Amino acid sequence: MSSRQLEDMQEEAARKNLASILGISVSELDELDWVEDTEESENGDHYSTIITFSESCPEEILSKIEGIDSNRTVYILLGEFGDDDHYHYEPDHE
Repeated sequence: MSSRQLEDMQEEAARKNLASILGISVSELDELDWVEDTEESENGDHYSTIITFSESCPEEILSKIEGIDSNRTVYILLGEFGDDDHYHYEPDHE
């Protein structure tokens, strides 16, 4: 397997994981535009990923997203165990 194929597989897995966390399908995720940021400690430890969706995103998809706030933003905590990179959303974070 080439490194490109591996990257493609990892990207696809990440998209599926994000869609699952948000409570939408991968095809719905593909229709959205967003900006991704991170919340980090002073020493660079990564606490969460912050996803803010564009105003142009379809409301019918945004309304399905678990944990989205009135600013079209979702805060997703990183896994706390081992080298686990999957996300856990925190719906009450504002």
